[in-house]
Amino acid sequence: MGEYTKAEPLLLRALAIREKVLGPEHPDLAYSLNNLAKQYQKLGMYEKAEPLYQRALAIWEKALGPNHRQVGTALNNLGGLYYNMGAYDKAESFLLRALATDEKALGPGHPDLAFDLNDLGQMYLSAGEYAKAEAMSQRALAIREKALGSDHPLVADSLQNLAVLYFAISDYKKALPFYTRAKAIREKALGPDHLLVAQSLNSFAFSLDALGAHKEAEPLYQRALVIYEKTLGPDNPDVARVLNNLGGLYYNMGEYDKAEPLYKRSLAIREKSLGPDHVDVAFSLNNLAALYPDKGEYAKAEPLLQRALAILEKTPNLHQSTVTAILGNLASLAAKQQNYQSAVYYSKKGLLQQEQEIQDIFSFTTEEQKLSFIQSNSGGYYFFLSLIRQQFLTDRNMIRNGLELVLHRKGIVFDAQARTGETIKSRLPEAARQEWDQLSTLRRQLSNLVLHKPGNMSLDAHKEAVASLHRQIEAREQHLERESALVLQELQQRTITVEATAKTLPANSTLVEFVKIQDYDFAKGKWAQSWRYLAFVLTAAGDVTLVDLGDAKALESQAQRALQDIKVSMQSRNIQLLKKPEGVQPNQPSMQSLKDLYSQVWAPLRKVLGSADKVVVSPDGLLNLVPFAALIDGEGRALVENYRLAYVSSGRELIGSVGAPIQPDSDLLLVANPAFGKRVQDSGSAVASVRSRDFRGVFDPLPGTEREAQEIPPLVSDKGGKRSVLVESQATEGSVK
Repeated sequence: MGEYTKAEPLLLRALAIREKVLGPEHPDLAYSLNNLAKQYQKLGMYEKAEPLYQRALAIWEKALGPNHRQVGTALNNLGGLYYNMGAYDKAESFLLRALATDEKALGPGHPDLAFDLNDLGQMYLSAGEYAKAEAMSQRALAIREKALGSDHPLVADSLQNLAVLYFAISDYKKALPFYTRAKAIREKALGPDHLLVAQSLNSFAFSLDALGAHKEAEPLYQRALVIYEKTLGPDNPDVARVLNNLGGLYYNMGEYDKAEPLYKRSLAIREKSLGPDHVDVAFSLNNLAALYPDKGEYAKAEPLLQRALAILEKTPNLHQSTVTAILGNLASLAAKQQNYQSAVYYSKKGLLQQEQEIQDIFSFTTEEQKLSFIQSNSGGYYFFLSLIRQQFLTDRNMIRNGLELVLHRKGIVFDAQARTGETIKSRLPEAARQEWDQLSTLRRQLSNLVLHKPGNMSLDAHKEAVASLHRQIEAREQHLERESALVLQELQQRTITVEATAKTLPANSTLVEFVKIQDYDFAKGKWAQSWRYLAFVLTAAGDVTLVDLGDAKALESQAQRALQDIKVSMQSRNIQLLKKPEGVQPNQPSMQSLKDLYSQVWAPLRKVLGSADKVVVSPDGLLNLVPFAALIDGEGRALVENYRLAYVSSGRELIGSVGAPIQPDSDLLLVANPAFGKRVQDSGSAVASVRSRDFRGVFDPLPGTEREAQEIPPLVSDKGGKRSVLVESQATEGSVK
């Protein structure tokens, strides 16, 4: 950093001399502007770099014409700056212009175009737009192969880029052949001991390790280590990185005695070369600490984790997932030693950290990305609920904390912030709409910056960029909160509490919040194979109770039987909602399955429901498909005879219902029997179906609802408003919106 700072006055002086001698619009002046801007970019001083790059671009465009190669370079520089700033929309615009300009100047097959394509691919990868990243990287590869030959080192670079992309989306098998070919080209073109060969070996091994091919990965890591040590010396940070990866390999294999010295040496190198408070030191401390509980050496683990946490908490927003992981490790460590109060402390702290991470990332990502993130980061959520179930089942305060966590987390993929953004915008005054757009842009920039730090952005610059975006977002949210009740409602979703939820419940009613969790075995310090259903019961008075409904497999098996009986019952009454199962004759089904399901799901709730006659049900897992009203108690009465039932996807939705209701502009909108596509996208996860609307698969037609569409309209009073009935191909999401 010091050398960069020393260069600034020299570059400023060169700029001043050229401007005086050549004039303010001479093409050579643009080179000085460009050089100074690069210097500021290296220092993370983006506000100073931006106008210099813009002025250089304007000079070159005027002097050389819009399609000159130098103009393409200037556009690429601005795109790279905005990429560093996390402003991916602006980055995309300039990088695409740079590509178009260079394509006109050089021709569509020129190998230098691959550099523009690679820059675009890297930007799309950082922005999470993987399909676009793949397209750019594949085109760059094709150009280089055709122009330079299949064995050129730059072809290997493109292969490596594609492998990194596939690894980033966890498609390790697809990454492998690209790593393999890149390694072979580099070995042949550069020699077996080149640093780029070591890079390929390390990446290839990491991918194999992730696939569980530990034995195949081991010699690749070892060879990469030899090359790095020979070329860079034994104390280089790149050596530490390979040592850390090799240690992780042995850890994954359960060979802790081999992993420990490698982790220790990696830590020592990083402390010496990077300083004791560098983030890489924290990562090494965390990895080393993970070994000791498995060896029963608890006393060694905690100080390492505490030191790692102290380092990262200086910049928690930049390392959110790692801070959360360390806090989770501390919670698990405490639980293994039966120190459950400490486990609660660290678990709650980790969940609070993760809530911030969720807000930052969810502010502008797709629903698939949200779902993937939640599925990959549910460990702390399940751990805390398991802790309450097993150790604090009579602690009212802890149970209240558990329900609050569920209200925050459950259904968060479909948070109002993501799903109603356009709806909110459409109902805001014009001035507020513009501010909402600006807020959305800031949220998107923050989400991108938190998820993907640009490779050449310094830690200090990244820290300041994240902090600046947080400040700008907070200021705009506070202003919009004062201007719009809709925005206030949207922001209230983040601070939902048990007390606020209870206040939305009418007198003599309760909320039953079901949740399906994976159980944690605290004695063994690992996840149990079993899943369980819990039910939080909240009364209008604010009392909270937790009921353990038992093993999920047994409960869901009974639910499946009940659902099958309902299908058979419908078929016996000639209501063909689904294809008749093979071998099933239409007859009156046994209601015993509905009684048995009542005993498993509802009977344990009877005591805590007390005299409540209205129940708001928020199901989870397979319970989303259960018609609770049809359950039959021991006296042969259906549940609907004893309770008025209402359904929500999560109790958090009750908060959103507070205030003046939206006035409809029609008397009737009825949607029936949608023409479902053959298949909606498969989530590819065994735990995807945590909510009914998260299910990914084939949907059957619903002809019974079309019959309803014919019978209901005459029953609805006509007040002169619009009346719409949408069926089959007309029954689309767009039509409803």
